[in-house]
Amino acid sequence: MNINTTNVVFIMLKTILLLMVHISSCMGMNVVGWWVGSPDNPHFPIDKLNWDAYTHIRFGGPSHHPNGTVYCNKTDDTFQRVLKIAHSHDVKVQWGCGIENIHDVLWNPDKVYLRNNYIDTIGDAVRECGADGIELDYEFGDSKHMNVGIVTSDESTHYSQLLADIKTSVGPDKIVSADVSIWGIAPGNWILGVLPWVNATMLNRGDFDFINTMSYHWNKDGNIWSWKKDAWFIDKWGIDRKRVHIGIPYFSMNRTKKLKPYNEPTWGGLSALCPNIDPKENVCDGVVFVGKQMNEDIGRWVKEEGFGGVFPWAANYDSIEHNNTLVSWLKKGLGGLTV
Repeated sequence: MNINTTNVVFIMLKTILLLMVHISSCMGMNVVGWWVGSPDNPHFPIDKLNWDAYTHIRFGGPSHHPNGTVYCNKTDDTFQRVLKIAHSHDVKVQWGCGIENIHDVLWNPDKVYLRNNYIDTIGDAVRECGADGIELDYEFGDSKHMNVGIVTSDESTHYSQLLADIKTSVGPDKIVSADVSIWGIAPGNWILGVLPWVNATMLNRGDFDFINTMSYHWNKDGNIWSWKKDAWFIDKWGIDRKRVHIGIPYFSMNRTKKLKPYNEPTWGGLSALCPNIDPKENVCDGVVFVGKQMNEDIGRWVKEEGFGGVFPWAANYDSIEHNNTLVSWLKKGLGGLTV
């Protein structure tokens, strides 16, 4: 082997090594999305989703009986179709919990049988349908003090025990997660919500897998300080950052002049009004949204700060037209796809 050949081989090996390092640095960063509504929406059919950008999608759920038992509906061809598409892209599909009355399951001592029946059957339902786990979006709206945003430690522990019991039922190879709020003045946040919705010790030791924060913030100037505020709370609560996915809204809060919200336009709905929008722009038709550069900045920050991933809500609220996709910019910040 001559010197020139040696140099070429060395360069090739170095390039491969750098590529492997880059790929490994991207591994473990989850991107968790919901699919809201029909997967056959003509404006955004599910096969048009940027599957390479996601690791998890929440879609579907078990069928249930009035006594709390749940089961796999084997005639649900839509779920099986979505599951097949997702798995072909190595994306996991989590169900919604399928609990008909979460208040009674959690808090009604006269209906403990609902909880018991659910726990006894959810594991079989998940395995029979091939789902990859369960995601709960319980927001304590029916607990004693939630009207002012307070979730007590007893309540969060009681809720966490339900998550832990579901995890035991579905098995260690399945995923159980929850969506949570953090203190703030924004949709999904509560002015007195300074206590965690889950028990940090139980989460950290793996009684259930991870949480998604409802970090629904906007800033027309591109500042991401609100997300950094949420990180401060995560640390104060003693929660392992690797078990946290930071939320990003792919919807906006349109407001009247009196600052009353009157609708929640999705980015996909706004996108046509601002085609090929500048990456640094965060206002479209007078509505503030989390723009392309902000998505990249949040993704980079999440990775640098050691979080488990991100939670863009919702996946099909993004735009697939007008050169206005957001999730590709988010993934770029995480160190993955390029735009």
